[in-house]
Amino acid sequence: MLSPDEVLKQSQAAMGQWESKWKEQAKINGELYHSKFKNSHKDLLYKEAGKTFLCVAYAPSFEDNIELLKKHKDNPAIVIGCVDKCLGDMVKHGITPKYVFLADAGIDYGKWCEPYLESTKDITLVCNITTNPKWPANWKGDVFFYVNKDNIESEKIFSEISNFHETIPASSNVGNSVLVFATQLLGADEYLLLGYDYCFGAEDNYYAFNDNDKRYWMSHTIAIDNIGRVVNTSQNLLFSARWLSDFYTGYLMKKGIRAFNCSGKGILHFPQCSLKAKLDGAGIRKLTKENKQQIINARMKSVVVQTPEDLTDAIEKLNVNHAVINHLDQQTIELLEAI
Repeated sequence: MLSPDEVLKQSQAAMGQWESKWKEQAKINGELYHSKFKNSHKDLLYKEAGKTFLCVAYAPSFEDNIELLKKHKDNPAIVIGCVDKCLGDMVKHGITPKYVFLADAGIDYGKWCEPYLESTKDITLVCNITTNPKWPANWKGDVFFYVNKDNIESEKIFSEISNFHETIPASSNVGNSVLVFATQLLGADEYLLLGYDYCFGAEDNYYAFNDNDKRYWMSHTIAIDNIGRVVNTSQNLLFSARWLSDFYTGYLMKKGIRAFNCSGKGILHFPQCSLKAKLDGAGIRKLTKENKQQIINARMKSVVVQTPEDLTDAIEKLNVNHAVINHLDQQTIELLEAI
């Protein structure tokens, strides 16, 4: 397990490197949220109940399994949420993810988003409040923000700057944030991981479909992966893999949340399972009465009405579950009028 000191040092190092850019972009994204989106995490609660949620990161195992994903791309029981850099290759292979996740402040809009912008109208973008604002500003589908809550309480800084206060646990990298966000809010029956290798072998591209010279200068450590290969990894990738392993044992397992690593290779210590078996067997579970009531309770919203006209309007336009009416008795009205 990661020690508290290791996590603290990682958070402090990231803040030291990115603080100025994060503050600048939190302000822009906050203004964008309040002027354009005005939605809430409550709108996503249990949205994928009864389904299988497939988290896709940009490691070589994503490339290895692209034909299998294409086979299941229209299965309504399987919801795909992928990291930002996966968008282009998803689109090129005829796959439309339901969610794209964006976390990094410096992610290149021109390279990773703009060429595929027309394909985003049916995709929800989930992004860190400090991320590159060109993505949410131009995205054609829904956009939801979040603030990372971490051990140095940076959420207080960025929530104040953006005037946006919905948080998720900070999770080290964008791939991890897909699983964290989904398990905090979306309520799927099961979560599968693909592209969560956290390493690269001699036969692999550094990224899926895209080699990169990072394979030379980000090769800090040699390891043996889960299928016995000699692989290379970096300190950042290793930290993120350890973080996600701890998230499973410290949170998901204790909550009874079903999650499996289906990447087929890599160094992540996580329950393993065959991606093909899981996708072939995926179906939509019929929700129980208790499930439905849980969703109702979680997603209930309140409005305040002050006039009879407002009340009539609310009853006509909203699916009213129950109402509380504050009223004055006639004696009080007469008393007020007499003063």
